[in-house]
Amino acid sequence: VFYWLASSDPNTALSVIVREKEAFLKHLSIYTMYLITVQAYNLAGEGPKSSPHSSRTKQEKPGVPGEIVIVNATMTTVNVTWGRPKEPNGIITAYELAYKQQQSGDESRLTQLTIPGTREHVVIDKLEEGKVYDFTVKAVTSIGAGPETTKSITMGPQPGSPGRPDQPTAVIEGRNVVLQWTNGSEGIAPITAYYIQAVSRSTLTWRIVHVQYSSSTRVSLPWPNMCNDGGCQFNVMAFNYKGTGLASKPTQWLEQIAVAKSFHNQWWFLVIMALAGAVIILMVVSLLCLVHRRTKNDKKPANVGMSNPMETMEPEEGGFSTLDRNARQSQRNIATIRNGFPRTGTLPRQPPRPSPASVTYSESDIGATPQKGPLPDDDDDGSSDTTQKPSDLEDSSGVRNITQLTIIQRLISL
Repeated sequence: VFYWLASSDPNTALSVIVREKEAFLKHLSIYTMYLITVQAYNLAGEGPKSSPHSSRTKQEKPGVPGEIVIVNATMTTVNVTWGRPKEPNGIITAYELAYKQQQSGDESRLTQLTIPGTREHVVIDKLEEGKVYDFTVKAVTSIGAGPETTKSITMGPQPGSPGRPDQPTAVIEGRNVVLQWTNGSEGIAPITAYYIQAVSRSTLTWRIVHVQYSSSTRVSLPWPNMCNDGGCQFNVMAFNYKGTGLASKPTQWLEQIAVAKSFHNQWWFLVIMALAGAVIILMVVSLLCLVHRRTKNDKKPANVGMSNPMETMEPEEGGFSTLDRNARQSQRNIATIRNGFPRTGTLPRQPPRPSPASVTYSESDIGATPQKGPLPDDDDDGSSDTTQKPSDLEDSSGVRNITQLTIIQRLISL
């Protein structure tokens, strides 16, 4: 039986001689592909070899991961990296990372993380500055977790980090603070960024207020909100691949800048806007009320003016309108005055004229016609009609009107 690694040359094959039809191969690599052939022989000689057959060994627990390396360390954050096990012994499905703060008899602060097998780094934050932490990493296969690798780190500047910058100078320019400083040593790698920290009189806690991702030693930043309640100090920390160096000495205390708020952020602006809105609403409501009242008043006189003429023209029960009665009454008054009646005397109001269709005429009424008086002779008074006075013509018309009125009264009494 000949066997060799699938990734190697067949000339490196190993052999096992057995009398049975099976063989047990030992000292093989874990989770490794092998090629195997079988060849029979006797006293006459060797026969041909069989076609190669491939087979893979089973998985086992993985070996120790590579060394843990701490990079990009700040005062409270670290980037933990490690290497792949030299002997994976299968497919790495995950890594188990655990860390805890060194202090006697306190296991409750142990934190465990499960990292996918394709990643070999993780960023851990919310650590305490100046404290010592222990990190452990294990590789895991389908069989289980292998042995662990460990690393201890003190939070703060790491070996190879940049040196401490000189004390920066701070100048207030308008609403900004301009800081300028001189670098210390670079460390084992070039400086890639600077962290600007600030502390106020009210809190006395340093906080990062700005990060400058450049090698410039000058920065202009707005006045921090945390310093609005009092004075403020600033310091600078350089940063490279290994981590953050020591912070510089703080600047002198800077007094609060009188930053004028935008007018729309002032309390009085909100009050004015509320009052203006209320005034506008009242004006609109008042205008609507006035328009409605004016429209209502305009419609009312129009209706009254239109109803009076209609009432005068409306016929009464007899079929004549009030206008006709008034006209006849005026004519009667004029005739009465012409015939010598007192000016104030008026005839009584006549009943309404009946409709012609509702009056029944008798034969005597139909045949009765008013008789005309004899025509005047030319010799009566020696004058003709052409010489009559206008007053005489008017008197004659009044007589005719009275005659017609008498006939109408008789018809009504029937």
